[in-house]
Amino acid sequence: MIANTPSYDFIEDVSRAQKAMQDLGLPPRAVFLAALLAEARGELSGLTAALENCETGNAQQSASDKARAICTHLLSLPEFEDVARTGGLLSGEACRINGSAQSIATETSSFGGRLETLGARLHAATDEAEMLRVIESVKNDTDCLVATNRNLCERLRESMATVDILRSQLDEIHHLARTDMVTGLLNRRFFEDGVQGLIKAADGTAGAIAMLFFDVDDFKRFNDRYGHAVGDMVLKLVARIVTSGVRENDLCGRFGGDEFVVALPGIKPKDAQGLAERLRERMAATPLRRRGSTETFGNLTISMGMTFYNSPESLESFISRADSALIDAKKAGKNKLVVAA
Repeated sequence: MIANTPSYDFIEDVSRAQKAMQDLGLPPRAVFLAALLAEARGELSGLTAALENCETGNAQQSASDKARAICTHLLSLPEFEDVARTGGLLSGEACRINGSAQSIATETSSFGGRLETLGARLHAATDEAEMLRVIESVKNDTDCLVATNRNLCERLRESMATVDILRSQLDEIHHLARTDMVTGLLNRRFFEDGVQGLIKAADGTAGAIAMLFFDVDDFKRFNDRYGHAVGDMVLKLVARIVTSGVRENDLCGRFGGDEFVVALPGIKPKDAQGLAERLRERMAATPLRRRGSTETFGNLTISMGMTFYNSPESLESFISRADSALIDAKKAGKNKLVVAA
């Protein structure tokens, strides 16, 4: 693990964070490197403890489980937005870039002053030897400036390369914060945030948003029979079918377990029901096969509940009504769509 230190050398701490990541058996992802480095700098806390709790609970924890522990901890932090900026590293690199630019400006200004002095000496020179000495001084000062600026420019290039890496890390952290790790859909937190935005944009218009809530029929029994790896394959298949069957501005999320949600803004009830039925029919018609083999697992179906936003109800009420419609679909025999009033 990395101990907190009040000051740090960038390259040294990156190397230490990489070693800690390897020691923990974490996947080599930039987001985990950034998180461990931020903890090393004292800009977040509790990450090491979260990982230790993960390991204490089960000595056979996989890299995926440890990665999930990191992500869960990051999402629980009130200062997560700062962590999402890679632990302040971008601001540190910005300071380095600014310092290099100021050094170049200072050296250039100093060189200009020396040229003025040497120019005056050259103008006042009365013999060839003095002129040669002045010219030699100009050459030496110029060589010195070129060498200094070359070093500073190299530092700038290194800093800009680091900034590009950090930007990539930032994009990865934002993506990780928003999406479910198995399906790639929005996670529950960001799905609900997105729906809140849709509700605000609807500005009280009745029925402006349709909510589709569904799950996989008998998923637990299927999961118990074939294992979690095949279960995850099913969840990914459902996600692919959903994302390929909705509109570009619709929001798709995994609510938890085998439960999925889709928010459909600005859609007529008839069109919303038609879209849901097409998803249900496509799922029922898609055979499940293990990738890379001929092994099949039959077909799975989904039960669906749908409702429409009633202003000014809360988001919780909106989702709950769609969930209740899903329960009614289960009671009606599964593989059905029930639309709540």
